[in-house]
Amino acid sequence: MVATPSPASVPEEPVPTPAVAASDPYQLQFGSFSNEANARERAEQLAAQGQEVHIDEIQTEQGVFYRVRGGVFNAEAEARNQAEHLRGLGVEVYVVGGGR
Repeated sequence: MVATPSPASVPEEPVPTPAVAASDPYQLQFGSFSNEANARERAEQLAAQGQEVHIDEIQTEQGVFYRVRGGVFNAEAEARNQAEHLRGLGVEVYVVGGGR
């Protein structure tokens, strides 16, 4: 499944996602794109909202994908709480990681 960027509401008071190192951490994923330009556009939108994000390039059987991710959480509950907060601000986000 390839996500396409969609307009997101700009939160009035963005809450930065924590960047803490962890082993098998949970992260927030804001999209996965087959087109690098779309991933960069999404990352720029999020950065303008105060989110710290990065783009991971991954090779799959279906080709190259660019994942827009941010935040590193030691506990799944922390990641889910942050994701729910961001969804309340109109940001599409998923929790990934944790050794799954």
